[in-house]
Amino acid sequence: MTLPTAQLQNILATLHSYSATVSDFIITLLQDADFADSTTIEEMGRRIDEILDAMRHNPVTKPNLMKWASNEIQKTYALEILTLAKKSMGLQFGARTATVEKLEALSIDFIAEEMKKISPELWELVGVLLQADPDRNKRRTQARVRYAKKKGSKANTDAEGDVEMNDASEAEADTEEKLWEDLEDLTDIINSDGIDDLADNLPGDDKTENNLEELEEREEALMTITVIELMAHLGVSISTTAINLAVSSLSRESYRELQRLGSTLLTSYAYDNVDIDLKSTVPTMEKPGPTLIHLTSATLIPLEHNVTADDLDCAQKLWENSSLNRHRVSSQVKNIHDSDLARLHPDSTRGSSSLNRRERYNAWVFLRDLIQHGPDSFKKYKSQLESPELIDAIPVVKYHQVHARMMDTACATPAENASVIEDLLSKQGGVGDASKDPHLVNIGNQVIIMYGDLGVGERIQSLMASRAEERTPFRRMQFIVYGLGLFHVKMACADAIWRMFIFKPESRKESDDHSLMKHISILRPKETRKFETKPGFRRMHEIIQDVGAVSRLDCWRLEAKKLGFSSLKKYGESKPTFDEVKELAGRMAQTYVARKDFESLRSRRPDLRDEIEENMKLRQQYFLLYDEMSTKMNYGDIGGVEACFLPWIWLFQACGKHKYATFMRKYLRDVHFVYPEGVRGAVRKNILVNPTGRPGRFRGVDWWVEHNNFYIKRIYGGKFSNHTKHHILKESPLIGIFKNTRIQVENMFRMVNKTTRHSRPDMTKSYAKLTTHLEETKNNAVIPGRTTKYQVPNYLLRGQHLASTQKDTVIRGEYYSDAAEGWEDLGDGEDEAEELDDFEVNE
Repeated sequence: MTLPTAQLQNILATLHSYSATVSDFIITLLQDADFADSTTIEEMGRRIDEILDAMRHNPVTKPNLMKWASNEIQKTYALEILTLAKKSMGLQFGARTATVEKLEALSIDFIAEEMKKISPELWELVGVLLQADPDRNKRRTQARVRYAKKKGSKANTDAEGDVEMNDASEAEADTEEKLWEDLEDLTDIINSDGIDDLADNLPGDDKTENNLEELEEREEALMTITVIELMAHLGVSISTTAINLAVSSLSRESYRELQRLGSTLLTSYAYDNVDIDLKSTVPTMEKPGPTLIHLTSATLIPLEHNVTADDLDCAQKLWENSSLNRHRVSSQVKNIHDSDLARLHPDSTRGSSSLNRRERYNAWVFLRDLIQHGPDSFKKYKSQLESPELIDAIPVVKYHQVHARMMDTACATPAENASVIEDLLSKQGGVGDASKDPHLVNIGNQVIIMYGDLGVGERIQSLMASRAEERTPFRRMQFIVYGLGLFHVKMACADAIWRMFIFKPESRKESDDHSLMKHISILRPKETRKFETKPGFRRMHEIIQDVGAVSRLDCWRLEAKKLGFSSLKKYGESKPTFDEVKELAGRMAQTYVARKDFESLRSRRPDLRDEIEENMKLRQQYFLLYDEMSTKMNYGDIGGVEACFLPWIWLFQACGKHKYATFMRKYLRDVHFVYPEGVRGAVRKNILVNPTGRPGRFRGVDWWVEHNNFYIKRIYGGKFSNHTKHHILKESPLIGIFKNTRIQVENMFRMVNKTTRHSRPDMTKSYAKLTTHLEETKNNAVIPGRTTKYQVPNYLLRGQHLASTQKDTVIRGEYYSDAAEGWEDLGDGEDEAEELDDFEVNE
């Protein structure tokens, strides 16, 4: 309660009579032990907020009160920070002792809990500062709610941490936009005060574009190091020295993990060449150039699906029956023909359906395209659309890899491949011939699976043939089992379609309204020249998808017209049942796609033939074969992939890609007729890997190697003065750790709106334009008597004829067709960036 003025004067008079002040009275009362438990002290404690608040509002006492409070809180915070920074608290990062376990165990939540316990006052201060702005605090609370929802949805976040892009709130967008504006202003200041000044100080003759470019690189490198050191002094980063120490520590641990994994003898190896242009390198008398370096990247992938050492214990048996062994008595493998390969996965009808397996897949594609790209009235069937029929699917598990150190050698010759393999096995994997080096784990009778592209396979085969006369099994390298790189096979399929429909000048005339080049000119009018020369895998992959989907939608329009509807949209508005639509898709798979009786269409009288319809049926057949190969790979259906091999072998032979045809035949022959059951299962179940552990996300092992090459070339290979061969070789085993650490930090700081995935562009208008063209030109309609200047050959029939008429010839100890003598390397997709994009947008 508030005392009257008269009472206050009486109390002050009483204190004065004892020669005491109010301050003396309060201090003595609080310090006297006899009054420690008195009700007076308790009452003061209850009202301490009121007492201090009254002093804060009094103009005489406020300055001294605030000064005292500031000094006390500073002492408290300083003491708590010193306590928090002690090594005994376990919160410091030790660069010299860095391990993967420590990095993976790093958690912002753990640090927060420890800080709360060790420094409660400092923790309260952080909370007060973060909640000082009510509006921002409200937005932060809303963001936590959104994050909690996203964290609980597995559909939005994959196992590697890539998060699908979602729309940010307007407030977040404004904040991010302001941040980038500030950074651009800062960049302008740096550029104006830095590079321009250096350029002005150059002699007149030296002011060339190269010199300026070199100056820019040097200054940007200096800026990078300066920023790191500044952040280190601020306490929000470690220094460049500590970074280098951490890299060295992690490299040593990576080497130990390679040795541990290799010593199990239950791992596969995959490698490929990688070419890097060190543009910042300055030519000297000792090293005049060129700046392009040739290295070999590799990775170790543990064998999954219960592969055991006993399954792989057969190297001597394989050597005894190998055609490379001139001491073998007789081969236990009969001559394998295409008819034998066709029976590996026998085709059959299903239930009451008259469709065979390939026609059922084609019907599924027609139905998928209608639901995904057709009128909105068909999207309601999405939940009823099942996955495609699978023959022999690999179980879905998350695969792991351990990156090997890149090797300072190319793998372009058999001798270089021998050096690469010995480096991978003995120096990094810790396995080899124990009789020569007792520190190595002896390979013995085990086989080791080596995956790679076709170039790797060819060099390995040549190497084994050249060493067939060596005395020891290790020197003969008889333990190697080559696994085909399916991603490069897929790229070869895209290249084959380019050869069939674009490569020949007469096949790509844009004046022909029905040619593939005409359809490309509608979807990508500025890239027609690129498609005529060397489009690359990415472009061909997307064109096959886009043109194929629009063409199939046009077929749906024609079927809707037959049912009495003016458009496909009107048919959807009539609300047909899913079973009715599915049945119609089955009929379309037999109507608009070339079948075994296709040649009977071309044998009709000219007035009955429609040559454009014939071309479209063939194109639809080849596009659907490509779609089937791609989809079966994505779903991990190794049986389905192998079932696609034989038609693609014939197509490859027909369009001149004999190398792929030969090696695909060799794969089917070895896996199903030569290898023991254990090795057969190990190769087939691990030829496709699933980096995310999610259905529909399988990739070829060789894709993983190319993916690693992309990261080391474009992201983690260093920049400016750090972009050197030494730096690349040193950090190459750590690219997986770098990527996982980045993802971990993004997740800790709730950076959920970031992604490295490429979303598909909105093709609605492009599809509509091509749809209009197909309708106007009656692309898929049947009009007897129509002719065309170019008839698409029946490449499947041509390939079958070549396969049946060519005799077998021995080449390097193996049986191949005569066409294999004309092997040629057409550079089937060595652009790692395009290969990476395939993973991001393929679905």
